[in-house]
Amino acid sequence: MIFLLWGCVSSMHGIDPVLVGRWPGYNRDLIFDVSASGNRAYLAAGHGGLIIMDVSQPGHRFRLGTYLTGGIANRIALKDNLAFVLDTGSGLEIIDVSDPRNPVRIGVSAIQRPAGVAVAGKVAAVAAYEDGLILIDIEDPTRPKLLGSVTMTNATGPAARAYHVKLSGNVAFVACEANGLRVVDITDVKNPRMLASAPALTGSQITLAGGKAFLAGYSGASSGLNIVDVSDPANPRKIAQFKVPGGSTCVAISGTLAFLADAPAGIAILDISDPARPRRLGGDIPTGTLYSISVEQHTVYACGSDGFHAWDISDPTTPVFLGGDDTQNGSTYNVAVDGNFAYLADFYGGFPILDLSDPAKPVRVAAMDFPGFEFDVKVANKLAFLATGNSGLQIVDIHDPANPKKLSDYDVGDKAIAVAIRDNLVFVGTFSGVHILDVSNPSAPILRAKIQTSEYAASLTVNENLLLVAGDVPGLRIIDIRNPSAPVLLGIYPLLSSVEVALRGKYAYVIDAASGLHVVDLSDPANPVSVGKYSFTRNFSRSQGGLFASGAIALSENLLFTSDDSGQLLILDIHDPSRPFKVGQYDTGGFVYGVTAIGNRLFIGNSYGGLAILDISDLATPTLGVGDTGASPSLQLSGYPGKNYEIQAADDLFSSNTWSPIGIFTLTNSPQVMHEFSFPSAPRQFYRARLIN
Repeated sequence: MIFLLWGCVSSMHGIDPVLVGRWPGYNRDLIFDVSASGNRAYLAAGHGGLIIMDVSQPGHRFRLGTYLTGGIANRIALKDNLAFVLDTGSGLEIIDVSDPRNPVRIGVSAIQRPAGVAVAGKVAAVAAYEDGLILIDIEDPTRPKLLGSVTMTNATGPAARAYHVKLSGNVAFVACEANGLRVVDITDVKNPRMLASAPALTGSQITLAGGKAFLAGYSGASSGLNIVDVSDPANPRKIAQFKVPGGSTCVAISGTLAFLADAPAGIAILDISDPARPRRLGGDIPTGTLYSISVEQHTVYACGSDGFHAWDISDPTTPVFLGGDDTQNGSTYNVAVDGNFAYLADFYGGFPILDLSDPAKPVRVAAMDFPGFEFDVKVANKLAFLATGNSGLQIVDIHDPANPKKLSDYDVGDKAIAVAIRDNLVFVGTFSGVHILDVSNPSAPILRAKIQTSEYAASLTVNENLLLVAGDVPGLRIIDIRNPSAPVLLGIYPLLSSVEVALRGKYAYVIDAASGLHVVDLSDPANPVSVGKYSFTRNFSRSQGGLFASGAIALSENLLFTSDDSGQLLILDIHDPSRPFKVGQYDTGGFVYGVTAIGNRLFIGNSYGGLAILDISDLATPTLGVGDTGASPSLQLSGYPGKNYEIQAADDLFSSNTWSPIGIFTLTNSPQVMHEFSFPSAPRQFYRARLIN
């Protein structure tokens, strides 16, 4: 119930959900780079920005501070109390980390496509792909200035891409991936010049030590560690190579040891006391895919697909795991809720399980990881069914959410990206169709049928008779599954890029990335008919890495929740399916990849923001305001379309017996101008609106 003083004007607004809680409470992403110094580790964490970790206590890692950069933080270099962070959106950001709990950006230099950074003296060198090597004056870090640049020329064809850089005196060594090593004289910082080119020495990362350059090569003839004598920078000379079958993405040097990313084994520890004859010591460290390695005293730090971790290498033949942080990695695609627990499909963050007993402070009680990426999750009968990309369908016993147990998996022979459940049947969407599985015995799922499609099956929904499949061209597929062993295609509703579908009664609600919401009448499934539409576009997921994040649709009473082109939550009124309209929007701080509505709560797979929990219980609360239609003042009512509201008036705010009803109104739009009554002529008047039903 709300009150309004006659003569006052109240601002009108649409439907506004209320944030209840988040997990984990900070932005997450892959950690692309790590640089350790003393008791601190500095992480370039994509959408998570710059993260400063306290690593002073073995086995414990504490987040000290965070600075969110302008886009995706991907590389970092340290000098004194400054962190030089490369960001794909803003370029080179210079951040004062003297107070690690409150890092502050003090300078920025706009650079396109920054990929690698090194700092020495008054110069920051940035490897910037096709733009080559860019030199920045950082004598005054609050006002960085462009000094000079040089492209990484090739003998033929376009310029090489500058990917990583290290500095030694007046020389810059630039790793150009498949185009090899470039050596640049930066004595004249305004006119840097090429000293040498070694196209055969390919590598994605480079480090320097003892007159040698160590390049991590990820493919081809230079796969592994390439050791190059650069004592004469104008004549780099390869002296050894240590090959690894899966290639190498990064390397760090400490004394006579090299720590080499050895895909897929982890970190290979090499003895390089004789650089011409590197040899494996045998103390390999198992990890996921690695992006960066840093060594500080007797500790090696690594970041990659498994998060951020550390090992004691006092005895390099027997590294000891010290712990890390695997909650930083992840991008929540979808969420399922059962009771007080939320189950997340967290893409490269695995399968976290959260206790929601206090929804304002969700707590992770367990987590599992599978070889693939977790795209979708559904829960039924204390079982979780996960679509995990190349790892197919995973079936997990969640009777005890704190101790989940894998029961089985099913190889779909493709990428599993979507899941739907009906009774003892599980429907798995893939890049090429849908698998219908009987999971009466969840430890041994049985294939009942396979539906071949020309495009991926990104979103599935089922009822007793129908399976609806959304997934790009040719549109929404309507399939008869009364006999699940022999499904029959009944009809297709044509769309260019269908990505999500929900079903209520005879209506299908389909999101098309190119044209928005389509409401389709399935009274005759063989002849689907469009009855309503709300136009918008949805391209954010393709540009933000969520190509198959296709769970962003949920229905609650007369509202539909989805995501718009900016990735924000879009709220549409569908009480009249023939004329859906927008009634609200909410910025979740991430990109809305998945939405689940249960009771008065929305659970949002918030991409790099993790899980967001919104309260939608007050969406029908009315808001009353005074408007001016030109001829005379009027009341305007905002609320939940389709609900009934009573407007009352009184001339005494302090007496409970003076309120008189003016009329009952069914809200058909929001806000709505009330023309149905005349204002009294009293010198002052109070009005209130209350929800009836």
